[in-house]
Amino acid sequence: MKKVLHPDIIKKRSPLSGYGLFATKDIPVGTVIWSYGNVRVYTKVQYDTFCEAYKAILRHFCYEGDNGVLVYCTDDSKYFNHSCNPNTMSIDSEKDIAIKDISKG
Repeated sequence: MKKVLHPDIIKKRSPLSGYGLFATKDIPVGTVIWSYGNVRVYTKVQYDTFCEAYKAILRHFCYEGDNGVLVYCTDDSKYFNHSCNPNTMSIDSEKDIAIKDISKG
């Protein structure tokens, strides 16, 4: 299985809600944090055929990709949390970079 998250990022319980991703070491600005891989891509037609339980999972963890497809990350990258003050940014549909230095923890 291809590792798509930076090796110094782990999933653990978040003090805010559920799980989140945390740095185990300081990560400098400009570092690639995530790259496209280990994903399942679903069209709207495919999504409509799924049971409600799976649709709920997809609504929680998917993001909308090019052409309106749903992209479901099958590794821990699905635990990226939203922030109004983010420390990463998508530079294209296939990778995210650190837009500021990220401190351990």
